[in-house]
Amino acid sequence: MLRVSGTSLCVLPLVALFGASAALADGGGQAGPAIGIGVSTLGVTGELSYKVIGNFVVRVNGNWASADYKPKLSDADVNGSLRIAGAGLIGDWHPFENGFRLSGGARWHQARFTGDISGQSVTLNGVTYTPAQYGKLHGEIEPGNSFAPYVGIGWDSTHYSSGGFSVGFEVGAMYLGTPSAKLTASNAAAVPGLQVNANAEAKKQRNDFGKFGEFWPVVALTAKYRF
Repeated sequence: MLRVSGTSLCVLPLVALFGASAALADGGGQAGPAIGIGVSTLGVTGELSYKVIGNFVVRVNGNWASADYKPKLSDADVNGSLRIAGAGLIGDWHPFENGFRLSGGARWHQARFTGDISGQSVTLNGVTYTPAQYGKLHGEIEPGNSFAPYVGIGWDSTHYSSGGFSVGFEVGAMYLGTPSAKLTASNAAAVPGLQVNANAEAKKQRNDFGKFGEFWPVVALTAKYRF
């Protein structure tokens, strides 16, 4: 977590939870639970929300995504895949007691980029290898942290309107730390310097990816129903 802001972000959902007793004492307005399903940069999402006190809503949500893709490594085609899964505890502050919200919390986030290269020449750290030399290359990139602080801004009138159905929109980001990257060659033991160059290439890819990979942007659209 971010040393400066991670603690305060995680406190926000807890503040909302501890305020529940006060909401029960003073009526707290419409506090029925709501469920939602949506799409986002985290994949397909599902969530449960509850208004615990006038200006605060707590959400518990989860996400999943899977996709195949074909990027390039040194002009070589990569057979790649992406798998994402996660869950979050988010506190929403509605300062005007309408749909506008400021959000903070924490997420468990698993994202794994994998890719394989075979049957074509590839350049690793400036040295070109044939398929007969390297055999098969396997690469992986993963976030630096599994748990991440989250901040966001958006609109969700689920608990501040008379109707049961609503649509919420959110833009935010998670901080995941410096990503890790690995690149291994199946024939590394038989070719001197091959794995050294593979490691150097993986470091280069990590550095290039890491310029943006420390943060994961979140853009979400969610259809919700309040009971």
